[in-house]
Amino acid sequence: MADSSELFEAISHPTRIRILKILEDHPASFAGLKRELSIDSSGNLDYHLKKLGRLVLVRRDGLYALTDDGKEALASVRTVEIWKDVEDRRSKALVNAPKEVFVLAILELAVGAIAAFNTVWLISSWRNWDANSFVFLIVYSFVTFTTIPTLLGLRKGRSASWTIMMVQSMLVLINNILPLFYASYLWAKYFPLGVSFALLVTINSAILIIALKQRVRGFFGRISTTPILERASIGGLLSLAVGYLEMFSGYLVVYGGFLVGRVSGGPGGGGVAFLYYFSIPTGLLISLSGVLVLLREYTLGGILLLLFGVTHTPMASSSVIWILVELLNPAPSVAWNALSFILVLALYAMPVAGGILALVSRPRLTPK
Repeated sequence: MADSSELFEAISHPTRIRILKILEDHPASFAGLKRELSIDSSGNLDYHLKKLGRLVLVRRDGLYALTDDGKEALASVRTVEIWKDVEDRRSKALVNAPKEVFVLAILELAVGAIAAFNTVWLISSWRNWDANSFVFLIVYSFVTFTTIPTLLGLRKGRSASWTIMMVQSMLVLINNILPLFYASYLWAKYFPLGVSFALLVTINSAILIIALKQRVRGFFGRISTTPILERASIGGLLSLAVGYLEMFSGYLVVYGGFLVGRVSGGPGGGGVAFLYYFSIPTGLLISLSGVLVLLREYTLGGILLLLFGVTHTPMASSSVIWILVELLNPAPSVAWNALSFILVLALYAMPVAGGILALVSRPRLTPK
């Protein structure tokens, strides 16, 4: 189209939208269009076809068909129709919302209550903190302070509330599943947070399962007309995996004593041992950025992945890889050392690659 005003004028009439939908299904002759549209006047149909301009063309066999511009215009129309349908449903009373929304509200309230308890408990026991306690405090504080706005948004079917709820759930799951591997330690040091870990993992798993149902996503306007791009999926999943591996390695090193007596700078060896604690929040942030990409927040997720990817150092996971390679091949070997170096380099580069893949997946405006 020459400009957007012509495009809006072309698709502003219901008859012209019906013409586009007919031609999307199959090419049609002038007489065929008159018949399917139930239009008696040839002049009326000719007027609408001229208004469609470059959205349609006449093939050599005399049949009308959609152009690429027409296909894009029809996709825009369908997007608007979906949005209008969602808005119409939102305007109805809450009683017309899917029953799953009520369940989500109850689960969200439970998560907020547990997170608030954990926040208060952590603040009151600050004298017993270790380096990772601050990470727990940030996670639970975020969930606590976003619970009420999320509940209010759930009532109105707002898309942002669905996104925040998904981020909450993934943040809690990523942060809490790993500590369950060291439940005995955490039970002794963080009781009663050990109980809340299991509760939050269970509740947030249920939230994810329910929130991803099609009719729930439809109520919140989170059904897209196009699938997520493959490169964005790869970038998000890679980042999620690398971040999770870094967190796992951090817990393995810090709480599992994996490197005790093996690396002078590791836990128990003094020196830069405290740096291993940073692997846990770093992995958490990279994983969460990957989740944002998978939720189609390409720009925000991509920028965060570039930021955390460039500035992070996969210290814990790198140390674990070096030790595992050493266990597999006790004798020094150039090939095995090269393999270790390549794996460590890949851990460093994957979040950056994920950020780039996310940013190039952003929708672009077609040049006029």
